[in-house]
Amino acid sequence: MVRWNRILAFSVTTLVILGGFQNCGQDVSFQHGADNFSESLAFGVASANQFVCQPFGGGANTTSRGGLRANLRYLNQSQFTGAAEMNAQNISAYYSNNPKVITTTQELYFNDVNVPTRAFTAGFAQSNGQLLADNAGQPLVEYFAVEYNSIFRLRANQPNGYYRFSVLSDDGSTLEYQDAAGAWVMLVSNDEAHSTKMGCATNGIYLDSASKLNIRLRYFQGPRTQIANVMMVKFLGNSATPPAEPLCGVSATETFWNSNSVPQQSVMDLFSRNWAIPTADNFLLPNNQVNPCANSNAITVSGVDMKSTFDNKLRIAFTTNVKTSVHSILRDENDKIIAERTETVESTGHEIRTEPLDLKKPYKLELDLISSALGISVHQSYLLTP
Repeated sequence: MVRWNRILAFSVTTLVILGGFQNCGQDVSFQHGADNFSESLAFGVASANQFVCQPFGGGANTTSRGGLRANLRYLNQSQFTGAAEMNAQNISAYYSNNPKVITTTQELYFNDVNVPTRAFTAGFAQSNGQLLADNAGQPLVEYFAVEYNSIFRLRANQPNGYYRFSVLSDDGSTLEYQDAAGAWVMLVSNDEAHSTKMGCATNGIYLDSASKLNIRLRYFQGPRTQIANVMMVKFLGNSATPPAEPLCGVSATETFWNSNSVPQQSVMDLFSRNWAIPTADNFLLPNNQVNPCANSNAITVSGVDMKSTFDNKLRIAFTTNVKTSVHSILRDENDKIIAERTETVESTGHEIRTEPLDLKKPYKLELDLISSALGISVHQSYLLTP
């Protein structure tokens, strides 16, 4: 992963200009154009995300394309009247364009979803060694939410058939999958603030050796310090109807693990009833993405130059070390997509131009750099700040 710590002087000899972005209901889009851009940076800097590896610790090693990629957001504590109001938040509060929630550009990478009950006081260590801080400058250890994205697949030794999913979490969590139409369907709802609780799917999903199930797991941590987030699956055979599970819906301190992650009898009972924790081999990053925590990226970016016109259009230029196409998304301060485009022509030089923007507001630029020669893609996020 490349760290963009400052704006570098940059000149592109071969440019591929991203044009014709789909406008998503706003007056901003990426465009072609021959505007005369100022030599000065009138809109601040584009700061790259630092990725975070296994922030909750533990987990088996994964392959260069395995694992789960996640994003992070947290409550702006200065916007709340006190702890009682913050403790009343749930998953939907973090993912409903809530102005009291701050979205970071950091990408988190997990090998699996296996975080038994434990204390979380160390915070999120970035790839540059610095701890991720909240907007008050304090290490982020509470009142945050993580959204995991991955493809779930069976391991070679797992049989075809129906599988029931479960999530044991402290605090709340939800697990969704994407159906054939591309819609997200709730699979496990284990929301609200609580001690470690087992939430279960009501029915099984059929999986075989060719299945690739897009999943989205959302988890939030309320007040410090205990956390837990463990996915489990149970093979049901040829029936989608699961047998009764007495621990589904149970929530109690140290029922499943004690505060030092030591499994209690309830976890042993789940294993005896054929529940299992998916391993790293069950998770695959989408779109052939590379996991930077498992392997150094083969696609790197060498520089960036950002300029603006007098009518507030932006040009953002950068190069890659190999020929890539680029899928680009521009989001506003509420994380809403305002423009999106897939560039199909591969090149080492890239340029993005926008329609006029409100330069008093921040924007987030997401790039998926795709190399057909290497058969991989790399995801990066940049915060455009006024």
